[in-house]
Amino acid sequence: MPNQTLTLVNSTGRQSASVARVAAALGYHVRAHVHCDRHPVAQELSQLDNVTVIQGSLEDHTFVAELFNGVQRAFINTLAFGDEVAVGKSLADAAKKAGIRHYIYSSMPDHSVFGQPWPALPLWSVKFTVENYIRQASSPIRLSHVNP
Repeated sequence: MPNQTLTLVNSTGRQSASVARVAAALGYHVRAHVHCDRHPVAQELSQLDNVTVIQGSLEDHTFVAELFNGVQRAFINTLAFGDEVAVGKSLADAAKKAGIRHYIYSSMPDHSVFGQPWPALPLWSVKFTVENYIRQASSPIRLSHVNP
């Protein structure tokens, strides 16, 4: 059984909830961040062995720092709650400061980098901006990015 802790952000979404279920079944200690602990998926996750559901705002820097305290791995899927770029950068900075060893960021491509006729898609381009920030940060973090 792994003696490691994994933080998941926005755990009521399909990606993060799936990671939570599998990681918990494999024996990881899972910190599952949610915006609302009354959400049906949050309720389900709270019943799983090895999962701790934590409700809080990703715009609260103290809360974000605590999410990563003592954690080895993280799966991040930012959503458009507030300023997604600022939240994404804050999460990456906090993970770096906490010494996270493996940081998985769920990203999307920015089609506008391919030129005409490919327009930027607003919901995707912000993820690409955060991905580039993470890549450019001098960091000992091993980064993986997922383009679902």
